[in-house]
Parts: sequence; C-alpha cells; structure tokens
Amino acid sequence: MNVIAGFIKKELIQLFRNPQMLVALLIMPLIQTLILNSSLSSTAQNIKLYVDGKADDYVLSKIQEKAQASKWFSAVEPTTETPFKAVQTGVADMVMVAPPKGFTRSLGSEKPELQVLIDASNVVKAQAMEQYAQAIVQKGLEETRFVTMPETTGISFKTRVLFNPEMETNYFLLPFLVAFQAAIMVIVLVSDSICREKEQGTFETLISAPIKTSHIIIGKTVPAVIVALLSMLSLQAEAMIVFHVPFVGSILQLIVVFTVMSVSFSAFSIWLSTICTTQKQGMFATMMVIMVLMLLSGGMAPVDNMPFILRYLSYCNPLYHLSEVSRTLFLKGCEWGYCFRHMGAVMLFGLVFGLWGMRRFKTTL
Repeated sequence: MNVIAGFIKKELIQLFRNPQMLVALLIMPLIQTLILNSSLSSTAQNIKLYVDGKADDYVLSKIQEKAQASKWFSAVEPTTETPFKAVQTGVADMVMVAPPKGFTRSLGSEKPELQVLIDASNVVKAQAMEQYAQAIVQKGLEETRFVTMPETTGISFKTRVLFNPEMETNYFLLPFLVAFQAAIMVIVLVSDSICREKEQGTFETLISAPIKTSHIIIGKTVPAVIVALLSMLSLQAEAMIVFHVPFVGSILQLIVVFTVMSVSFSAFSIWLSTICTTQKQGMFATMMVIMVLMLLSGGMAPVDNMPFILRYLSYCNPLYHLSEVSRTLFLKGCEWGYCFRHMGAVMLFGLVFGLWGMRRFKTTL
C-alpha cells in the first residue's frame, strides 16, 4: 500500500507542479461550463427589429413599443436602407413592413396584411422569429383594443425567409466550419512548430544564429497560413459541391479576409507557445483555448443569447469575426466595407497579442 500511495503522491505532484497545467485542469473546465450553460438557449434574444412604416401609424408604433419592451427584440434606429438591404447588411435580423397606407388603416380593410422579412442565415434565431413577431403584433392589437387573434381579424402575415428559405442547418453550420477549421489549423500548426523546437532544444541554435527574431516568426507562420488557406478553399469547394451550400460572395474577399485575420491567429498562437515549454503542454493548451474560442464564436449558439460580459468577449474573439464574414459571403454576399470592419476588429486583437507575444518571445525562448 505504501508503494501505491507513493506513486499516487508522485503523479499528483507531477500534475500540479506546472501552473499552466493547473489552470488547464481546474480553471478552464469551469470557464467552458459557464460559457456553454450561458450561451446555449432555445430562446432567441436581442433580435434586431426594424419597423418600416409611417411615423403616425398608431397601431404599428404600439407594436414597436411592445417589441422594445420585450426580451426578444432590440430596437434598430431608422435607416435609409431598403428593408431587404437592412437585412442583407446585418443592420436588422427582422423587418416588419407596413402597407403603403399604413398598418392602422389596413386593419379596416377586408384583407389587412403585414409583411415580415426574416434573416435565416442564422437558423437558430430564424426559427423563432416568426412566432415572436405574431406574438408581439397580438400584444400590440390588445393594447390598441383591436380584435386580438389573426383568425378573426384576417391579418395576413406575409413572411419572407431570406438567404436560407428552407431553414437548412447545413447553410448555417458549414460556413462556420470552413472558418473554424482554417483558423484552428493556423493556431495548431504555429504553436506546435514552436513548442517542438523548444522541446528538442533546437531553438537555442535559431536564436544564436545571425537572423532576426521577426525572420524566425515569419518563417514559422507563413507555411501554416498557406496550408490553412488551401484547406479553407478545399472545405469551401466541398460545402458547395457535396452539400450544395450556395456561395454568393466573392472568393477573393474570403481569401483576403482570411489572410489578414490569420496574422491575428498567428500572433495569438505565438503568445500561447511562449507560456508552454513542451509540445504536449502546447497541444493541451491549444485544445483548451480552441474550445473557448468555439463557444464564443457564435457557431454553436447565437452571440446575442449570451450574457452582457460574454457577448463583448465574443466581439473580441477573432473566430467570431471570421465566421460572421464567412457566413455572410456564403449566403448573402457583402461589400468590402463590411469585410474591413471585421478585419479592423481582428487586427486590433492581433496587435495586442502580437506585441505581448514578441515581448515574451525575446525573454522566454
């Protein structure tokens, strides 16, 4: 028994001797469970609702007030965009379009109607939007003392499901997987390359050689980016050919966005490799980080469903921005300005971790 107890004590000491291992074993599972429990919800929240109608439309204004007061919708400021363009550019998730003469006046006609445009590029949110819209309209009618049920008033909801009319789950998941696989490949390859050199003891030779640190980093990251880019294009082709997911945008936009964002993924991977001393530690830390990045990317659950703090952490997540651009290019198409906004946010992330990683790189390797 003493021998067994000695082995158990030895292994426990070995496990908890490294602070990074302690964080990975005890702290990271707590963080992952917190994020997963907070984000996975069947209730869609913070749906960006834009109401297109006249300012003096009494019933429509009451419906808008009820929507803003609910937990389902968030208000969208008046825009000069057309209803379709507002959905395409991501200004709104759903648009209610009143008849030309106003929704209030149409209630006195034989066939009152209200058109609803729904962005179905995010299937999880889109599946609940129409039901929420009808519930909000009913509450607005109750507030204004009109007959409440659509069956008796004859209100016709003309719903247009945009960018994914059949609500195909593949249309939602595959663009995310294209971005996810490519981004993770950059992180894994760069981190593994640096940690392998450290474990084998060959990094001292590189550092003592008459070459700059920046040359070492570029030499380590560029091959990983090239391989990941080729993998991303092959995954895109597979999504289009095998699973029939449409690609509306420009392939050039996708290549440029990924190439620019890969700089940030590489910077983060370099920083990650500076806190690990062996290849095994690097792989374990990478797996933990990948799980957090995936949970905060909006790929498993809408970011808008998350609590306030986690939502803003997601906005700092480069994988969130890459997956948003990927999904938009696949299903909607977009202008360069949309891509530049997301690239700017990711480059800021890369600048922070790039400077931090370079500083640690010089002092720890």
